[in-house]
Amino acid sequence: PDNALAPQYTKGDLLLINRLPYFLGNFHRFDAIVDRNPEKLSEFRLRRIVGMPGERISINDGILAVHGLGGSLTQELPIFGNMALSVQNFGKIDEHEFYVTSYESFENTAELIDKRFIIGKPLIRIYPFLRINKL
Repeated sequence: PDNALAPQYTKGDLLLINRLPYFLGNFHRFDAIVDRNPEKLSEFRLRRIVGMPGERISINDGILAVHGLGGSLTQELPIFGNMALSVQNFGKIDEHEFYVTSYESFENTAELIDKRFIIGKPLIRIYPFLRINKL
């Protein structure tokens, strides 16, 4: 979907997190997730899944390519900022990892994360009160 990465959240939103997908392993491409920063465990981050376990990821000339389990091209996404400066080939994603990008495009971060750092999926925005809605 073209609008899969359209922002729904803004900095300062207070979100209720659904932890059930963590326990069931129910994650899909483009899901918004909340994870812990592995370098600062008290920090939570809103991220977007772009690469699933078993797939191959590469970045070349600002295009992130996701290759499915059979090697066929599944998705190409434009990447901007310092992520696009070099050719990177991440190889196959392990069964316990996901390749994620920052939820907000201005953050320009992408990385492999271990699924044990994933807290869950945002369920509902509970603050600010004027923007309360189911996500």
